[in-house]
Order: sequence, then structure tokens, then C-alpha cells
Amino acid sequence: MELVRVQDSDYRKTYELYMSFPENENGYMNNVYGYSYEQFLEWIEKKRNWSLGKELPEGFVPDTTYVLVDEDIYVGVFNLRHCLNDFLREGAGHIGYCISKKYRGKGYATKGLELTITKARQMSFTE
Repeated sequence: MELVRVQDSDYRKTYELYMSFPENENGYMNNVYGYSYEQFLEWIEKKRNWSLGKELPEGFVPDTTYVLVDEDIYVGVFNLRHCLNDFLREGAGHIGYCISKKYRGKGYATKGLELTITKARQMSFTE
């Protein structure tokens, strides 16, 4: 099992995964809900820039989005925010994630969080 940056993933599989998520579920906001494949590809380019701290929308912080892959099956996404603003510090924090409904209850969230925390440690977060 591994985390793959969304910009390094198989875009078609990543698109299908995102389209399996509701628009808003348990606090996870699927910001690409209802996107066409072409719109999704444009979003991936934005994510590439956002991970570098470039062209961030107001109120956003640099972040990296990963796809959790288990033997070539895309099961979930994990978003790692590189720093926190006041809004994130009081709520969402550094990590947001969603597991596709058909893969829930199988330990993927636990493993994905473990892998994401490892990424955060490698980035030397101070918060």
C-alpha cells in the first residue's frame, strides 16, 4: 500500500475515485464533485501549483493531495496541509481524507493516516 501524489497518479483512476465521493460527507468536502474529466485535469494542474504554494486561492494554504493505492486499486484520498491558518488550526487541521464507500471498514483509513503522518514528519511540521 502506498500514497501517490495526485499529480503523479493515473488520472483516469483518480477521477473515478473522486466521482465516487459525495459532495459533502462527514466534513469531507469533495471540491471536484460533478466535474467533467477535462475540468478534473485542470484541477490537478492547480493542485500541482498549490503543493508548491503557488496561485493559492484566498484563505488556502499549501497542501499535497495523495491517492491511497493498494495493489493498483485506488481506495481513498488524503490531503496534507503544509501549514495551518487560524481557520484550519481551530477545525480541519493538517489532514483531511476520504475512503471510497466500497473500501470502508477494511483498515484503509488507519493505514492511510499512518502513511500521511509519516509524510508530515518528513516535511518537519512544527504544529
